[in-house]
Amino acid sequence: MTTVLLAAMALWTLLAWGVSGVLGWLPALTGLAQSGSAQLAPQLTGGLSLVPQALLDSWLPQLQQLGNWLAGSFPLLLTWAGYVVWLIWGLGMLALLVLGALVRRVLLSDSPDRLPPRA
Repeated sequence: MTTVLLAAMALWTLLAWGVSGVLGWLPALTGLAQSGSAQLAPQLTGGLSLVPQALLDSWLPQLQQLGNWLAGSFPLLLTWAGYVVWLIWGLGMLALLVLGALVRRVLLSDSPDRLPPRA
């Protein structure tokens, strides 16, 4: 039981570190995407050809506005996203501990030889 709980905690921690690491690399990746946008254009055009033209015409200006709005506050958004990742990690660890305690209590109550003798 303890081994399973520790393994789940370790995997949860590795997942949080991975997401946090990706968030740390995002500024460099967006800079690379902006500087190499001419190289990415054929791939993007190929992907956009799958989207119906009417949908593309209606949503593309709104998505461009959203992108321009997010570009100014991108570092702040990344900082808060990192805080949210570690908050979710902490809540997940707390949930795993509570779940482990409940499972332990259920397992102990099912075995009569571990309970104290009744008077």
